[in-house]
Amino acid sequence: MSTQQQIYGKGHSNTPKTFKYVLSSTDYGVLTLRNVPEGWDGAELTFLRDSTYKGVIESFSTNSLKFVKESRDYIQTAYEAKGIDYEITVRIYLLNNSTFQYQLYFTGKIDLSTYKIDAIGVDCEVIPTGFQNTVLNRDSIDVDMISTKFIGGGENSFEAYAGVPDGVTIPQYAATQNASWIVVGEAEGVTDYAHFVPMEATFTEYSDGSAQGQEFDDTTPFFTSDNSRTVSVVGSITCDLIADTSQNLRLVVRLRKNGVIIQTYDDGIVVGDENTFEYTINESVAMVGSDYLSLTAVAEGSDLIVDYIGVSVEISEPLGTTLAEISPPMFYIYEAFSRTIGLCTGHAQGFYSDLLGRTDSAPETYGSDGDLSLMAIASGKWIRKFSQSVNGLNLSLNDLFTTLNAVWNIGLGFETIGGQEKVRVEKEAYWFDITDNPNYPATETEEYKVNQILDVSSVVTSEIITKEVLPDWYANEVTGGYGKFEYENVQGLKEFNVKSSWAIPVKSVKNNLDLSAEYRADTQGINKLREKPFSTDPTEDVSGDNDVFIFDVKRAGSYVFTVKTDEDFDSVSGGVDPDQSYNLNFSPRRNLERHGNRFRAMQIDLGKELQWLKNDKNSALVTQKSGESAKSEKGDIVINNLTKGYWIPEAYSFEAPVDAATIAAIQANPRGVIKVGEDKYGWILEVQTNNETNKGQFKLLRVDLSNVKIV
Repeated sequence: MSTQQQIYGKGHSNTPKTFKYVLSSTDYGVLTLRNVPEGWDGAELTFLRDSTYKGVIESFSTNSLKFVKESRDYIQTAYEAKGIDYEITVRIYLLNNSTFQYQLYFTGKIDLSTYKIDAIGVDCEVIPTGFQNTVLNRDSIDVDMISTKFIGGGENSFEAYAGVPDGVTIPQYAATQNASWIVVGEAEGVTDYAHFVPMEATFTEYSDGSAQGQEFDDTTPFFTSDNSRTVSVVGSITCDLIADTSQNLRLVVRLRKNGVIIQTYDDGIVVGDENTFEYTINESVAMVGSDYLSLTAVAEGSDLIVDYIGVSVEISEPLGTTLAEISPPMFYIYEAFSRTIGLCTGHAQGFYSDLLGRTDSAPETYGSDGDLSLMAIASGKWIRKFSQSVNGLNLSLNDLFTTLNAVWNIGLGFETIGGQEKVRVEKEAYWFDITDNPNYPATETEEYKVNQILDVSSVVTSEIITKEVLPDWYANEVTGGYGKFEYENVQGLKEFNVKSSWAIPVKSVKNNLDLSAEYRADTQGINKLREKPFSTDPTEDVSGDNDVFIFDVKRAGSYVFTVKTDEDFDSVSGGVDPDQSYNLNFSPRRNLERHGNRFRAMQIDLGKELQWLKNDKNSALVTQKSGESAKSEKGDIVINNLTKGYWIPEAYSFEAPVDAATIAAIQANPRGVIKVGEDKYGWILEVQTNNETNKGQFKLLRVDLSNVKIV
């Protein structure tokens, strides 16, 4: 057995918990109590997995306590001299029966507004305090990153920022004019083998009437120029030819200008009764006013159904203007978290993250750059180069977490590191004690590994264990991407980093799983701000001025970063100006797939799909990295292609003895699993202990033993 299991085994004696009580204050020093406060037996210690942050949070509650003898005198003296706002801290320590060392159990303060004294003692409420309590109470407060005053502190109570925000280079952006088309409606069949490729316009920046659609039997071109220009025609066409008998099948597609063929796409003859033909278009076409473009096709065979299942065509032209390269101030993501927590609590060293830390992060450095460390964050006005001292960057811990969780699937909790309690942010799997496996994500056969921290199977029989479905852990729809925002011009129709949604093939619940970010990552919104810099438009309000934007960045040197465009990808298509777009790694689909384990955990048939429903703007983007298949933002996602799940949405509930060793084992690793039977293991959802009964109410999330190995 592990050391923690041995601790638990020793804990099954009738020895009562041993506590040490300490009062302290600025003016009256430290007092270790000889007499236990009355009412202590009713106190409860709870371990609760936070539904938002995913980490296990430790909390303590107690009714009003009566402090007697030496503690009565201490509190009375302080109250009579200082009044109800005076701070008296109470710390309670628990004796670990294995190590014979006291460990901190609870920190709070005496609420002197509830002071009541009699001949026996002083009755007072005790308010939980401490670092964790302060962080959670202030997690929704927006704090100014430039401020030097933490909440509750005086002027210059918090150190000025140093080293950040540094300028992050946003590369130049070549302005273009665009229009795009997709296949008309659902797949259709025709018997006229010579036809126009069916398309409809999704948006256009050209003059009214210049960009239209095409139908099978129509002669209307899909694009008519109103001026002299050279345009790029880029796209893809996918078509099925279906016949009753095996025969020669062929599909020839032609791009025409003014009815004259300028390019032919032909893969030749295929023998069979059904075949899919796919063509890629990438042409440069010079046009003058009234020139028009059309796409025609001829299907060869007999008794055919011509079934277009995918059409994506775009026209773009450079406008001869560019947005110049700029280097606005930004906070890097590690410093954004660290400073937000510091400004909420006054603790400059209150944050830790292997995921976000860098070799040059501040105030703490790490041995390597974390997987999500190369991200930067800025306000709209900073992008426009407004003064930092006048226009701050306001962030809250909750919005930072929500945005990062939407992008990467993370968790947050509290740990004591180097003797100091800190907020810790890591991948979600860390908060379930999953050993980091470099072979995940994907559909690998290797199991997850997790540590067992307790074995209560000897005192918990199967008859007293209840098992219940957790309906809130299921959903029939998921929303991903980014919050809804409006543009004041047509540019917004180009944007792919917007809100998107997929249907989940679950019938028995009606629940929308919201995985959308609070902050923005849209190229077009960023460029709108770049078009109106403070140097030329200091008095103009621009939509997005007060919004917060995130950026996927790369290193260009020590403490030198550049915003990424398409360098991580082998292929980017379908979006407008895709090779110049920002945050391609943070597209709605890619974000959603990082939460794949959650969908797999819903016990969905592996052959089924997350069915794409809609997004707010442009859904045509298709990206592909080395070693992966192309990912369409409007594509369905096969469940079997997602990362394996590690839980089953069920809870084990039971009552079991709780002593000092139990608490010590949970506090040592609240992320690990608890054994409750030969084939029953669970992660903590809630463990509520009671000093009076020496028992605990357990509620555990069931471990999926088909994918998880207990070590």
